[in-house]
Amino acid sequence: MRILLCVLSMLIGTASAVAQKPPSNAANNSNGLQSGWQPYSTVNVFIDSAQFPPGSAAESAVKQGFLNNQKAYSSQDITYSFTSVQACPVLNVGEAYVTTESFSDPSQWGNNSWTSTFNSAYGYNFTTTAYITVSPNLLSAPASLTYALSHEDSHDYFLGDCPSCAEGSTIMSYQNDVYSPPFEGPQENDINAFEGFGGANGGTGVCYTPPCRDDQ
Repeated sequence: MRILLCVLSMLIGTASAVAQKPPSNAANNSNGLQSGWQPYSTVNVFIDSAQFPPGSAAESAVKQGFLNNQKAYSSQDITYSFTSVQACPVLNVGEAYVTTESFSDPSQWGNNSWTSTFNSAYGYNFTTTAYITVSPNLLSAPASLTYALSHEDSHDYFLGDCPSCAEGSTIMSYQNDVYSPPFEGPQENDINAFEGFGGANGGTGVCYTPPCRDDQ
């Protein structure tokens, strides 16, 4: 009986651990398939200089969020380039823009409005552009900014939000406190989920030029 109970306990523990992986972002795409940055590509990130002044701690924190993802999701072989801009540019394929947004919901601290297009060679979507906003309340908290950017950009590595995931189990968990983040980058559950949803698959890009979002 003790042996059976031990085995049952181990199985329950395993199931619980598996459940802490974040879901894919498929539900956020119109065709119901997950999306991620094109493998082996460079993503050009434009940073709003009015909100994140060049050389400031805030700008460094924004960059670090992306670099944490570059390291964690390394099999996708994404590299980032950063450019400080005074106005939102027209985003082309493989480009992202980062600025602030005062959300109507005071509990919201970030958002990623990405576009994607289906790639038939790999059976999922390539993220084409990402418009990322964070709450201005995070500007004076570098660790929180880094966490927020890592979370939002993780949507561009196939990952969706996970309201039910335990605190500290994933960068995508709603249980984490952004103002006192348990970490500043993807965790093992995030990396495992990313690999399962399509990480490390290469491909050829597509031509698509969406307009920059104009509601800011």
